[in-house]
Amino acid sequence: MKGIVAQETPRKRVSKPPEVRREELLDAAEALSREMGFEDMPVEAVTSRAGVAKGTFYLYFSSKSDLLEQLMQRYSATLMEQLFEVLKSVEGASALERLQTFWVKAAQYKESYNAAAFADVLFDDGNGTLRARTFQMWADSFGEMVLGIVRDGKADGSFDIEDPEMVADIIISIWFDAATRLWTRVRKLSGQALVDAFISGIKEYCHAHDRLLGVPDGSFDVLSQIDAAGILKDFDGKYRHGRQS
Repeated sequence: MKGIVAQETPRKRVSKPPEVRREELLDAAEALSREMGFEDMPVEAVTSRAGVAKGTFYLYFSSKSDLLEQLMQRYSATLMEQLFEVLKSVEGASALERLQTFWVKAAQYKESYNAAAFADVLFDDGNGTLRARTFQMWADSFGEMVLGIVRDGKADGSFDIEDPEMVADIIISIWFDAATRLWTRVRKLSGQALVDAFISGIKEYCHAHDRLLGVPDGSFDVLSQIDAAGILKDFDGKYRHGRQS
């Protein structure tokens, strides 16, 4: 009828268990980080994507930094679960084959997850404490596994080494300390200079494993298993904080 204005039906508030709501907020933040990078993602975008009021965010996260830490914890838990399942699938293989499988699958999982979306913020100087906690958690989780494989490699002749414990410690150091140094150095670059420097560093990173374990050159060639140039172009063009649009 004329003169009657249709009234908008108010949206019914949906009550969900806290853990479900928290996971929805993490899902939203993870998806948005892949689209725009974590640093450039506002809290309002997270709550809008999750379909909740802005204030709901602070019921689950004390700050955006807390959100980042919880995202890293969830990512770490999933990564570890995936990699331990992968190792179960190659239990009867040689030590070299098991370490190669672990190495490649870790890189492929990070690529599929779009881990580059978090690289700029994770390797920022201001997040050194979070990075150290995250990497220490990974080192603690993977350390015994690496040591077991290295010991098996000495026993089955896969690796030409003397001291499995020292070799395992060096591998863990390469995985985390050397990787941090590489990212810290190359994230200051852009364009082709970024791609060239990172790929050059990863080649040496891979060769270090070959030499340390006394295996043929190219045994740990992860670059043939991932699209490193594509990952770096995404980092440079989509995920770097303060990039030019």
